Amino acid sequence: MAPRRAVADADTVTVDMAVAWDNLYVSEGRDNLDGESLAGTTVDASIGGIGLGVWYAASPDTDYREVQYCMSRKIEWRDIEAYASFTHLRFLLPCAWLQAGSMRLFNHSAIND
Repeated sequence: MAPRRAVADADTVTVDMAVAWDNLYVSEGRDNLDGESLAGTTVDASIGGIGLGVWYAASPDTDYREVQYCMSRKIEWRDIEAYASFTHLRFLLPCAWLQAGSMRLFNHSAIND
């Protein structure tokens, strides 16, 4: 009798979460936060070869926030696995600028002048 292989059900949902802290945020050979740290959290979910994920990070030392949304598709053919993915990066506006911009936007006296 041949041994049975464990096969994941195509309808099985997998969710992974992680929290991380980096003392430097370096990418492509440069220090993005000039020596400041970065705290981040990740949530990934997958079902039937389709994956979705969100990564949010902020610096406790400076006004820097970033979010990444990603989507992936796993394709299998015989013994070959291939992945196609898309990632969208969003650099969030500094809080002070956003608040000042919102105040200007809704400042009725500026509209009436």
